[in-house]
Amino acid sequence: MPEPFADQRLLLDELVAVVRALERGERAFRPPVAFSTHARDMHLAGLAQSIAQAYTRMEGLLNFIARQVDADPVVGESWHRMLLARVQRPRTGARPAVISAASSEELRELLSFRHVVRSHYPSELEEERVREHLARLVRATRRFSREYRRFLAQMTPRATVPRKRRRNAPGGD
Repeated sequence: MPEPFADQRLLLDELVAVVRALERGERAFRPPVAFSTHARDMHLAGLAQSIAQAYTRMEGLLNFIARQVDADPVVGESWHRMLLARVQRPRTGARPAVISAASSEELRELLSFRHVVRSHYPSELEEERVREHLARLVRATRRFSREYRRFLAQMTPRATVPRKRRRNAPGGD
């Protein structure tokens, strides 16, 4: 029988690997001396898109909880924000909180940034803001990973293995 939430664990592992690679890549990146404005804009646009996509992966993991565990998909114009508010609270009799209020706040910031990325031209992105959101993404992913794994562990029933009965030593009755 497949392990409960195994696919969610794999998706989370993939998210963590993507964000680590993004962080390492940016740390190692050294723009050439003659980095043109256009090249800089394209680099920032790619970085900003990567940040937005990583947030979207986290949102997808949380949306799974709303749909499959809560059996109550979040709908409406502001469903993204409502989802973050919902998963930071436990559902009585159904599940513990998935993420903390601190994680929810970091994710709200990344949600807002994703909106900026989707609605602006690359030349309008500010390098300092993009780098701030990369740092936020790295922090948020570390916390999110810990909290989501803890949640999955709490939701996964522990298999009980029968204990071997100790035999009495010979002549010990």
